[in-house]
Amino acid sequence: MSVRLPPVAMRGTSAGLLAYALCLFGCGRPDSTTSGPSVPAGRRTPSGAPPPVRLVDRAGELGVRFQYEHGGTGKYYYLEMAGGGVALLDYDGDGWLDIYFPQGAPLPGSASAPRANALFRNRGNGQGFEEVARRAGVTGDRNGKHVYCIGCAVGDYDNDGFPDLFVTGYQGAFLYRNRGNGTFEDVTRKSGVADTRFGSSAAFLDYDADGNLDLLVCEYLVYDLGKDVHCQNPAGEKDYCRPDFYRSGRSRLYHNEGAGRFRDVTDVAGLTSASNKALGVIAGDVDGDGDQDIYLACDMTPNLLYVNLGGGKFREEAVTRNCALSSLGNVYSGMGVDMQDVDGDGNPELWVTNYWDEANNLYRNLGGGMFQDVATSVGLPPSNTAQVSFGTGLRDLNHDGWPDLFVTNGHVLEHPEGSTPGASRKQTDQLFLNQGAGSFRDGAPEGGPWFRTPHVGRGAAFGDLDNDGDLDVVISNNVGPNAVLMNEGTRYGHWVQFILRGKQANRSGIGARLELTAGGRTQVAEVRSAHSYCSASDVRAHFGVGSARMVERVVVRWPGGRVDTVVGVPVDQLVTLTEGGDSVR
Repeated sequence: MSVRLPPVAMRGTSAGLLAYALCLFGCGRPDSTTSGPSVPAGRRTPSGAPPPVRLVDRAGELGVRFQYEHGGTGKYYYLEMAGGGVALLDYDGDGWLDIYFPQGAPLPGSASAPRANALFRNRGNGQGFEEVARRAGVTGDRNGKHVYCIGCAVGDYDNDGFPDLFVTGYQGAFLYRNRGNGTFEDVTRKSGVADTRFGSSAAFLDYDADGNLDLLVCEYLVYDLGKDVHCQNPAGEKDYCRPDFYRSGRSRLYHNEGAGRFRDVTDVAGLTSASNKALGVIAGDVDGDGDQDIYLACDMTPNLLYVNLGGGKFREEAVTRNCALSSLGNVYSGMGVDMQDVDGDGNPELWVTNYWDEANNLYRNLGGGMFQDVATSVGLPPSNTAQVSFGTGLRDLNHDGWPDLFVTNGHVLEHPEGSTPGASRKQTDQLFLNQGAGSFRDGAPEGGPWFRTPHVGRGAAFGDLDNDGDLDVVISNNVGPNAVLMNEGTRYGHWVQFILRGKQANRSGIGARLELTAGGRTQVAEVRSAHSYCSASDVRAHFGVGSARMVERVVVRWPGGRVDTVVGVPVDQLVTLTEGGDSVR
């Protein structure tokens, strides 16, 4: 969130089979309803171009009306720029994704009334959404006062089958335990999780593979409300200061002790870097050894890669593995982050969004967790000449079997023209379509009116809201209403989605690695919800498979080392895979 102003191998494996159950709530799409030509996985349309994607904002007609309150009063509190995030989760277990928005609060000098966090329940079958945050108990209020909330994470930390919520904020945080009856309980204090001082993103992960989800919480800056440094742009206009006017926060790792308790293990685990202005976080296996590593996108400090050494220990290795800096060796302003195999070699790449006049980073995984920044050589812009980039996702939006790239943009300055020429406060989003093997082309011109609609974007989350098989995008803006972008492009291929059910592993299968073979090609993805910026996406694993009519094989490598395999999975279905189950045809 850089502001450029001057001062005034897996562990052992065991063979097994998986139980899978086809979903019953309308997620299949028979061939007769598929429009447009089919494209084999890994191949292109007849023109040689990837299939187009069209995203249409349906927030109003779906009843998802939310506006983030950043609390600005013209005093330029640094806090105002950060929020907000968004989460997609099926909180009530009815098979339809719901939407959660953290909410800010009025800051000193504001006459606005406090607003609550919002939870929109998906009624299903195209009936839209209803707002139920107060009924569910997730408003962000404590002791009669609303906490200034920023980001969120989703994970079933108690393994009861219902997703729980963690919400970051300024001088406050919430761990909401899902009771399983449509309501939540605030267990922050009794769980041992502390309030965030200036929290941004968070992630649930099982770093020690003990079957319980742990929690990583990003702390951005050391900041005292009202003690801001006064800055102005070259035109003499007052505006927000650079982040390097503030000391780094200290991101924290909490180990899940079981029985609803967490323990702060930040120092013991080795997450000790003092340069840690973290805004984005993602957990995944970068080096192929079967456990979860932690990558932090940091603002004007080097990005951090904590490599999991086993035994509950990490070592920071971003510089030595070449994913801390830009290809020119510069420190950039990391905000959004994702991790996916974009070139089809089975190794996950790291993607980071940055500030104006900085190239976003695509760190290609060369194998074994060594990286090379290749963003400017694979068809992505050489710099953000008109963008400040935040929420993002590498997801297959057109079902051709290759992850595409979505970025939501919006400035952090109130008067950007004087400091960042060509970049306005409201900005348009970006869409880049994967042409195969990790090269991209601009897909925004065919993407619909949304990509000509400027706004001040922050969080972005990805999931199949209408259970039609393709991924939709929900955006939380720092200024102005949210957006619900429904994927309405011509369907060029088939798909399959998986819900994982761990037994020895954590219930949601977070951290599991799926290897899917269809149409003569193998794709690899990990199960996670935390990525992007301050947001949580659907935990269901989604694959596009082109014209393939059957998934030949799925191999699941569970946290803890078990390997299960199932063969002959039909396409255009949501499939449940249970750890160590029997095969059901």
